[in-house]
Amino acid sequence: MPRKRDDISHWHEHKPFISKEEVKAEVGGIKKRQIIRFTYDGKIRNVFVVHPMWEGLVHGLDLKRIKRKEFLTVVNSPLDLTEHQLYEHHIKNSPRVQEADAYRCYNPAKMNGLRTVVYDSTLQGTEKAEPGIKEPEMTDSIQTAQKQIRDDLSKQLDDSMKALRQSMKKTLGK
Repeated sequence: MPRKRDDISHWHEHKPFISKEEVKAEVGGIKKRQIIRFTYDGKIRNVFVVHPMWEGLVHGLDLKRIKRKEFLTVVNSPLDLTEHQLYEHHIKNSPRVQEADAYRCYNPAKMNGLRTVVYDSTLQGTEKAEPGIKEPEMTDSIQTAQKQIRDDLSKQLDDSMKALRQSMKKTLGK
């Protein structure tokens, strides 16, 4: 008897390529092409954002449902594509991605513990010979994303320290 679609998980193919660095995020701050992690209906989701907010929903690819090589055809597509172009050219009209059945829409009100993470989409070994898979446009995209995460964490820390100082001043009456 064939397995149900929900029983298939490709998460093990993606996990080694996700950085351990995470940054707390807000739904309004989600951007196209980010990898986000959140809890939804009691399950942890790792999603590549195709459209951060369309018709009231976050649209993306559930990494659990798509093989890494199919995912690389999407994530390494040209960076200047609009959300609509990304969807039309690399998801809707891609038999490999359609077969994965990974495109999902999420209600932001049900997304808990939202975080952004970094995904290394640099081609590894045999992936370089796969037809239709390209190297990322920006070879330093990982370093750029990691720097952004560090900057975001630093800003969050600075904001927290400022709020703590103000609270202490009020408490001490100074």
